[in-house]
Amino acid sequence: MAKTVVSLLQPRQLQAIIAVAETGSVHAAARILGIPQPRLSRLVAAAETGLGVKLFERSRTGTRTTRSSERVLKEAAFALEALKSVSKSAREPIPTVRLGCLPRVMHVLIPHLLAQIGERDVGFRLQVSVGTSNELAAELAAARLDVIIARHVASSIDLPANLEARKLYSERTVVVCGHDNGIIPNGPLHVSELAQHPWLLPKRGIYSRDVMDAMVSLAGLPPIVPIIESNLFDSSLWVVAVTRFLTIAPEFAARRLERLRLVRIVPTKPSLGASPLMLQYERRNRAQGWFEAFRAAAMKAARKVRVDV
Repeated sequence: MAKTVVSLLQPRQLQAIIAVAETGSVHAAARILGIPQPRLSRLVAAAETGLGVKLFERSRTGTRTTRSSERVLKEAAFALEALKSVSKSAREPIPTVRLGCLPRVMHVLIPHLLAQIGERDVGFRLQVSVGTSNELAAELAAARLDVIIARHVASSIDLPANLEARKLYSERTVVVCGHDNGIIPNGPLHVSELAQHPWLLPKRGIYSRDVMDAMVSLAGLPPIVPIIESNLFDSSLWVVAVTRFLTIAPEFAARRLERLRLVRIVPTKPSLGASPLMLQYERRNRAQGWFEAFRAAAMKAARKVRVDV
């Protein structure tokens, strides 16, 4: 039985098709890669021939990806990042694990995780970056991150087949006002009462803001238009402490300032609820030498978080 010959793309071909997909223009892609346009066109054509798939539709208005090219381009981006990682690994004595997380994770889990890693020789170094759940998911899909800690609501979001997720801990979001804010009573308040006050909120697209907007919408109310929008919950809490504004924040952060009598948590009807923070990664990363040590350290750090929050 004859063996099937697999046509492998060259790194330059990977760079070419990814650049065209990202820019939507052969001209722009050639300029970014610093090569003549005819050469880039030949690289793209050779890639399409080797794969047996038409990746792009060309027209006077630009170059668009075809319906069948999405998975190919995603794998191409992953492969190119993997090749870069191979070159980087050859220069470094131990691998670097690229971790992305939400800002609030930096406050509660990362200190415990760093402590776990620092206690023994884990065989890797950690590089941490911060972003929103959507930003982190995009970076993970593009193989620019190895692991992310972000939100995942299992009932409404199905993980792609190539991804795995493990719950680390759950976190509540609460409404907060200044400790001496005499306008806000101590008892539970319905969202219709809260909506009448001035707000400091995260931008739309941030999970907690979307939950707040959904709660307001379900109550049949117009959207809250905040006086200030800020994605830094710690800064928002300090502003609320000395103003009449309301804000939303992770419960752990609100409790810290509540103990200092700077803010107080406002019970709401309904509540904003809790959501899980998930460790997410490409399934293939389980074969990496660093994976089990990292996963064990993250799960142990999460157990300490569950005690603290």
